[in-house]
Amino acid sequence: MRKQVFILLLAGLSVLLLIGLAQPCAEPEQKQPTATLTPKEFLKQELFRNGFTNRDFSILEAVFFCESSWEQRYEDGTVKVSNGNIGLAQINRFAHEIEYTKLGLDPYDDFQNLKYAIILYKRNGVRDWLQWSGHCFVPLLAQQGIIIK
Repeated sequence: MRKQVFILLLAGLSVLLLIGLAQPCAEPEQKQPTATLTPKEFLKQELFRNGFTNRDFSILEAVFFCESSWEQRYEDGTVKVSNGNIGLAQINRFAHEIEYTKLGLDPYDDFQNLKYAIILYKRNGVRDWLQWSGHCFVPLLAQQGIIIK
């Protein structure tokens, strides 16, 4: 009797196993590709999120063009650093390292570099860049009807 029960159990398990294997496998869940923003798109998004306007975007777009040609990295992949000025917005390490470190921002990261630049812009306008690249961005902005004093 025990042998018959064991055989029936084994047969039942075999059938269940076969039924389970016959079921079509579920497709692995496809992850939607995340849209990667360009630095300019990110800057615009962050400016608007912080209450700034298209005019502010135009100003910073010109400033960062003059500072870094909108390039965070050199061709070899290393971050642009010139005399302690880092990345897209050329954040000066000597003047700002304590603050961006306290805020948990890394200017060697493209988007964090721009986040910190927005903080500077909110506080000082273009003053942090005017002395070094104002000769470039002031005329560019004047062509767009934006006067920087």
